[in-house]
Amino acid sequence: MMFRNVIKSGRVISPNTFINPSKSSPISSITILRPFHTTLINQKIFTKPKPKETTREVYESITKHPILLKLPRFTHKYAAGFLERPISNGIAFTILHEASAIIPLLGLWYLFHKFPGLVPVEIPGWAIEKVDKLIEDNFQHFEFSGSEDKLHFAMEGALAYIITKFLLPLRVVFSLWGMNWVSRWFVYPFYNAYQHYIVNRGKEPKKKGEFQYEIKKQETKELKKPRL
Repeated sequence: MMFRNVIKSGRVISPNTFINPSKSSPISSITILRPFHTTLINQKIFTKPKPKETTREVYESITKHPILLKLPRFTHKYAAGFLERPISNGIAFTILHEASAIIPLLGLWYLFHKFPGLVPVEIPGWAIEKVDKLIEDNFQHFEFSGSEDKLHFAMEGALAYIITKFLLPLRVVFSLWGMNWVSRWFVYPFYNAYQHYIVNRGKEPKKKGEFQYEIKKQETKELKKPRL
């Protein structure tokens, strides 16, 4: 028996090929010897991560949502962040939505208080009751000369409240437009700081890019095979 390179019809046979010289045809007598190892090495077994949805798939799924179908079509791409990062984008949307309500309300209220002539004589009663309760809870330090002065102040706030409610569609569009930006530059830094200084305090930091896998140890086995 012997190992050698055989060149036949443009083919090169490696030294791992065994040729039996007793056969008449050298090509038909070729037997492939599979290499084997006498020692099994430790294998790293880890689960393959689930493939992430593409931007196109996320966009197509969100456009079919029944609630988002009520919004204008050009706002769908901004609302796609809810599917990708629902918690952080939800917090960012809430912050912008509340800010877009408080700032116009207080700004218009201050404007109508400085220019009383802009306030009409008739204001819906439900708006006055809503603002009157707001005054009782948050403006207790204000001193009014009488009930008429307090009523006029409530009418100014009621008009600002009505206008703010009327701007609700624009506020929703504004919140969706700035949601991703606020989530990236405000929500994420605060969340990372909270995780680093409060949640992970005293714990060893994990290395960046470290794979989470399980090592399965196998015992060394002795394989008894005939020598060539």
